[in-house]
Amino acid sequence: LQNNNILSTLLDKKGNIWLGLDNGLDCIAFNSPIKHIVADEQDASGYTAIIKNDKLYIGTSSGLYQTILQKNNDLSFSKGSFQQVTGSSGQVWGLSDIQGHLFMGHHEGLFEINNNNSQQILSGEGCWNLIQTSENASGNKYVGGFYKGIQFFDLKDGQIIGKNNIPKFTESSRYLSADADGNIWVSHPYHGVFLIQPDNNTEKYWVHKIDTKNGLPETLNNFIFKIKNQIVAATERGVYSYNKNTRQFASDSFFLKHLGTQSIRYLKEDAEGNIWFIHEKKLGVIDISGNTNKIYYLTDLDNRMLSGFEFLFPVNASNMLLGGEKGFYHINYKKYKSALAQPGIRLHKVKIFNIKDSTVYGGFGNKYTSPNLSQEFFDYEWRNIHFEFSAPEYGNKSKTQFSYLLKGYDAEWSEWSEKTEKDYTNLPPGNYVFQVKAKNNLGIESITETYSFQIRAPWYRSQWAYFFYFMIIAGFLGAFYMRQKRKLRLQREKHLEEQQKTNYLHQLEKNKAESELVTLRNDKLQSEIDFKNSELANTAMHLLQKGELIAKVKGELTAMMKKVKDENAMNEIKKMIRALSDDEHIDEDWEHFAQHFDKVHSDFTHVLIDIHPNITPNDVKLCTYLRMNLSSKEISRLMNISVRGVELSRYRLRKKMGLSTETNLVDYLMKLGKKKNESKDENPIV
Repeated sequence: LQNNNILSTLLDKKGNIWLGLDNGLDCIAFNSPIKHIVADEQDASGYTAIIKNDKLYIGTSSGLYQTILQKNNDLSFSKGSFQQVTGSSGQVWGLSDIQGHLFMGHHEGLFEINNNNSQQILSGEGCWNLIQTSENASGNKYVGGFYKGIQFFDLKDGQIIGKNNIPKFTESSRYLSADADGNIWVSHPYHGVFLIQPDNNTEKYWVHKIDTKNGLPETLNNFIFKIKNQIVAATERGVYSYNKNTRQFASDSFFLKHLGTQSIRYLKEDAEGNIWFIHEKKLGVIDISGNTNKIYYLTDLDNRMLSGFEFLFPVNASNMLLGGEKGFYHINYKKYKSALAQPGIRLHKVKIFNIKDSTVYGGFGNKYTSPNLSQEFFDYEWRNIHFEFSAPEYGNKSKTQFSYLLKGYDAEWSEWSEKTEKDYTNLPPGNYVFQVKAKNNLGIESITETYSFQIRAPWYRSQWAYFFYFMIIAGFLGAFYMRQKRKLRLQREKHLEEQQKTNYLHQLEKNKAESELVTLRNDKLQSEIDFKNSELANTAMHLLQKGELIAKVKGELTAMMKKVKDENAMNEIKKMIRALSDDEHIDEDWEHFAQHFDKVHSDFTHVLIDIHPNITPNDVKLCTYLRMNLSSKEISRLMNISVRGVELSRYRLRKKMGLSTETNLVDYLMKLGKKKNESKDENPIV
């Protein structure tokens, strides 16, 4: 106690005693299921323990101690003091009750304990322990594990007879087990696992080293135990069981399901069939008493065991002794399980920290398990929040773990930890619910404690601000839309203007091309006209030559007729003259000529007749020859008249056409042909 001045006492619902001192508060875990046993003032390490004849014997690093036990279901409430057994000073490794005799494995050898005295029965190297070779072994055969090898012997009235050892086997044999077939298993953490088989025909033993070839995962840190009447190996990768048919170790499905592949250093089966294990100085148990197997960790005892010398002595469900670095620990497992009540949880402080700290909730709710408060409202400047919580588990307070979740911010619950506070900084505006729960060392969770709050948005993130932002953005978007619309309109107008300009240029180019095409066609037509005119000229010259020829022939015939005296010859010549004077063939030539001329000059004769229907065919011929721009002499030859007759015919023709004296007859005829062409080609060739 802090001092002996006790002012008040209180017994809580768990049977623990609370003391009010003049300067503090103390709690005595009087009814705790775990209690510390110290045999001497040296706090010697505990290696082994046994109960015999209502006496508790514990072996420590300083010797063997005993005390008388009272009749209590929970032996931790037995009153008494420990006394050291005479002659047991030094390290005590093991205690064995065989044939009613208590044997002690000691640093000095093997001893028998009788009352309060020890008697050495095997001297020499140190002895670890003593076991029976088989439950069914006959002849009371036993084997002892020593610092250097093992020894087989029989016992008769507590006396050793027939000592026998294996000369070539000198491994330290602290971990010693025997299977149902009488085989001995020895394991050393650094030297490996050994199988020692007796030869049924001789008194010899065969030693086999078991390693990774036989299924073990590693060559080091393998420990042999007998669980459920089966040899198993606790390894760094889980528990492996031995199959005597295949002579191989394999991962045990039962242990793999419950413990996985974590490293195991110690295994022990109690009377109820529960399997206790030690993993990295942590004690746990696979409890098979219920409908489903459960795993409990006794976290109160973490790091209290002596590594490499783990020991558990299960008397019954209410009494188990665990060796520790300092003495022993008594475990009332039955009470431990019955005290598995749901732990409490308390949110006892909510604090705002910014420029100044401010407590907004001090843990005084309407209910013990929940503050039961309405939602708190915090300004945006108060978005840094500190939570503190705890669980009133005074017996194992340091082993209580917590998990928390901030709804609206965290995605999932946090990992379990012993941390009792949580900070949230720079929380965004919104609604939040802080939840926290506790879990005791047996994995039982508490109810969830909640605290609801809301962080208001700053003025520039309020609804009015967002409305204002919306209006600004809407105005900006509207202006941008109108600007883009105007820009698009201008682009369209510019595009149309460019398109019109392009179409205009294209039309100009098209018109130019059409003009060039018309020019080419006109040139072609002019060429054709020139060709036709040439043909017509040739035809006219042919007619002219023909007329001259006929005139010449007629003249010669006329002259010949004057010279001929014969009447018949004269008549024949006259016939020839008449034939030459016949105009029928001349008219046929004229029709042929007129057809070609109309083709070349766009039906000139028809137009002439349409415009001046009162003219004669000879007038048409004269107009045609004038249109061809022939001279009066050439026309006289073609028409078989004199030049004076041509001039007279032109004069008469002008009067018929009603032309004035200022109008040139040839120009008029030329224009008459062009007017016809223009009237026919109102739509020029494109």
